[in-house]
Amino acid sequence: MKLIPNFSVDLTIHDVMYISYLVHVSRLRGLIPVNLDPATISDGNVFVSVVALHNTRMRLSRLPLINFSYNQLSLRTYVVDPGTRKPGVFFLRSGVTSKLITTFSNLLKIPWEDIQFAIQASIDDSGRYVKYTAAGTWGEEIFIDAQEESQEPKSILPFENREKIFEYIMGGSIGFFALPGELLRFEVRHSIIEPRFGKVTHINLPILASSGILTEEEIHTPHNVLLAPHGRFRVFLPPEHTKLPASH
Repeated sequence: MKLIPNFSVDLTIHDVMYISYLVHVSRLRGLIPVNLDPATISDGNVFVSVVALHNTRMRLSRLPLINFSYNQLSLRTYVVDPGTRKPGVFFLRSGVTSKLITTFSNLLKIPWEDIQFAIQASIDDSGRYVKYTAAGTWGEEIFIDAQEESQEPKSILPFENREKIFEYIMGGSIGFFALPGELLRFEVRHSIIEPRFGKVTHINLPILASSGILTEEEIHTPHNVLLAPHGRFRVFLPPEHTKLPASH
């Protein structure tokens, strides 16, 4: 018997920053469930992204007048949904700045963490991000300082063009979380997100080194940085639960 009926949540997000690193899939061994295939490209490499955003309006689709705002910081990688073979996102960790939203998500077994995190974005008259700062605490102190690039990079290998990189990083319509012995799966619909290329001028993210994914030196040289002014999402809940095969 299903205890929680199906419902959906609408999200309006602003000032989204994606900081992405290209690493060999072997670095994620033990972090991704065995029944999920990493979305590998270029000789067994896969991207890992840190995503920061400000959610200005989270609401139940059937209760549009009640909404919540919070900041979110996620560490994620990219996978292939085993059922549909569609692109998906696997969340290694995710934290939000609202205890209420953390409690609500935990009731659904979504393992969001309670963190302290603020975003400050400065935009000039043309809409360009002249400064983007994200700072707070997620286990350890974190700090990111970035800005929009005046020109797009000449090369974004291993992608053929800018549309391919946008599709890979922002095109996933299925999300996954892992719990001990379980895989959580949920579906997402989202608006077109129109990012701009940026660069990091200062970054302190100990979570990347402590997880074993990157070295301290690699943290300072991401493959790409994307900044997006806004987007809209609809998330279909509660997540589906699948038992994970026993490890040997």
